[in-house]
Amino acid sequence: MKVVSTTPKPSVSPTPSPSATPSPSATPSPSATPSPSATPSPSATDLPAIRAAALANNTFYADRGNCHSRGINAELQALEAGNWKRLAGAMGWEDSNSCPVAQPVQPWVAMDIPAGTTLRWRFWLTGVFDLNSATFMSLTKKVQANTAATPVATPPASATVRPSVTPTPTATATIRPSVAPTPTATATIRPSVAPTIAPTIAATPTPSATVTRPPTVAPTVAPTVAPTVVPTVAPTPTVAPTATPTIAPTPKSQSPLLISNAVLTGTAGSTITLTTSGGSGTGAVTFAVTGVGCSVNGSLLGSIGVVTCVVTATKAASLGQPPSVSAPATFTFGQQALLVSNTVRRARAGTAITLTFSGGSGTGSVYYSVTGANCNVSTSDYKLWTLIAGDATTCSVTAKNNAAVGYVTTTSAPAIFEFFKQDLPQLVTRSYTDVSLTKVASTSTLYPVGTRIYIVAESPYSTPGDSFKPPIFTVTGTNCTAQNSSSSGQYYGI
Repeated sequence: MKVVSTTPKPSVSPTPSPSATPSPSATPSPSATPSPSATPSPSATDLPAIRAAALANNTFYADRGNCHSRGINAELQALEAGNWKRLAGAMGWEDSNSCPVAQPVQPWVAMDIPAGTTLRWRFWLTGVFDLNSATFMSLTKKVQANTAATPVATPPASATVRPSVTPTPTATATIRPSVAPTPTATATIRPSVAPTIAPTIAATPTPSATVTRPPTVAPTVAPTVAPTVVPTVAPTPTVAPTATPTIAPTPKSQSPLLISNAVLTGTAGSTITLTTSGGSGTGAVTFAVTGVGCSVNGSLLGSIGVVTCVVTATKAASLGQPPSVSAPATFTFGQQALLVSNTVRRARAGTAITLTFSGGSGTGSVYYSVTGANCNVSTSDYKLWTLIAGDATTCSVTAKNNAAVGYVTTTSAPAIFEFFKQDLPQLVTRSYTDVSLTKVASTSTLYPVGTRIYIVAESPYSTPGDSFKPPIFTVTGTNCTAQNSSSSGQYYGI
């Protein structure tokens, strides 16, 4: 039987007309606790108002004690006559800041449930898991005070709705292309010529003549001497030498540039350091990558998920060397293998073993399943999982890593765990010939017919809490009988 509880929505009180005063609506008589009835599901735009009204009326129920992955199923159940019955599926899922990224949401419903009802949440994913939360009690619904002068009619019942689960969006990686550097231009320098300075030639001074007049002789007139004229020498003109032009070297071909990584595979989510060989000159080497989920930062190649990346290397031009581009190299990133990593896989029956795993990729949740008689796995928060067996048995455990962005669902190989019962220690016995147990009997002594031999067996356990079942004495041989009895905690046969 499906049980759905109704949640009241506040209605608008009618406004009295000026001509007449409205009569108050009739108040329904008390009745037994109503069984909720189903009505059409509201649209997504109605959910915020429904949630706010439920919080105000104490009819809001959310699973605050656990965190869940998006896409699982949840329903609220009530205990009726010793049986758990479905009340309603989750109306919505709230993101919680206290939850991890892999399990970020908590379900809620808005329902009017009788106070004191025992409730629990059920969570399941078909073919993967089916779990229940701890039980809790329903809330006492608040009574809304009516402060208006005009009586308000009893609000109609609203429906409990089951919203659909919104799928998780897929993230898209952004690829940044690399930029080739701009080559540097070469300048030509012409040498300068020092000027030549011509020497200055000094002029020769003109000599002077002296005339002597004797006293008795008629004066003799000395001839006039013409001055010596020194010619001016013109300076030698300076001739500038012809400068030799600078000739740029002719570029040479580079040796082939290669991506030299020997290993072209990696684990999804990890990085690979890119290396090159060949090429000529001093130009810098840069890398470019294509492929969804691939990225390159300097010489580090990264990935998001299981992807294939195609990488090329470029060596920039340098003096006398043109740029060079390598042939493309293909790198693949695969998903890590998922393993059940417990090293201790043997325990006494009734002792819980905490399950661990290694490997796997992405942010998908990891779940465990088990096969084997008396074997059971459980969890309270989907993070810590335990394995337990109620009797001696062998359990086969597998781990499952759900799909995430860039990763597929993967399942581990089975891991075998053994549970055992503690072996009984050797029974301690002593033999006597008297009922007071003071005379020790000997196996080498021949006793008369009718002699009673008292064989005492005592509990060999020393650990508190271990139980000791009384031994059963049996006998073989002609005319031999055994009688089982006990005294003061000891068990013996006669």
